[in-house]
Amino acid sequence: MRANGSNVRELLPPPIEAGSGSSSTKYPRWSPDGKQILYKQYKTRWVEVADPERGKVFIPMILEYRFFICDKNGNTVKTLNNIPKNWNSQGTSAWMDNGESVLFSGREIELNIPFAPEWENGLNIYKYHIATGKITRLTNHPGVIII
Repeated sequence: MRANGSNVRELLPPPIEAGSGSSSTKYPRWSPDGKQILYKQYKTRWVEVADPERGKVFIPMILEYRFFICDKNGNTVKTLNNIPKNWNSQGTSAWMDNGESVLFSGREIELNIPFAPEWENGLNIYKYHIATGKITRLTNHPGVIII
């Protein structure tokens, strides 16, 4: 949209097909040159589980995590494919190296099971080089890290 709020338009197409769960697109970050947007997306399906205190409740089951880069018009979308689908990423991601790399936090989790709060622990920070797809772990930290 324009700065005054007019000319609102969709930047990206709907992320999933109907009936396959829900999807959240989060934490958009403009590239240093203002030509691209980095964002995170995760797909979930809500499942009913028994809670000893509350009875039956619905909680999310993670199907996959993904990072994308699109141009400012949404015409070209690139998936950062070398990042495994089962790396839980908490918080935002960030650009570095003048737009040649991105930072994100991550931890390997088991997919297709109900969400577990401990997935937010043991996160490390990783650097993803966009041109090569090389991933470098920058920390070895057992705690919670949010970029």
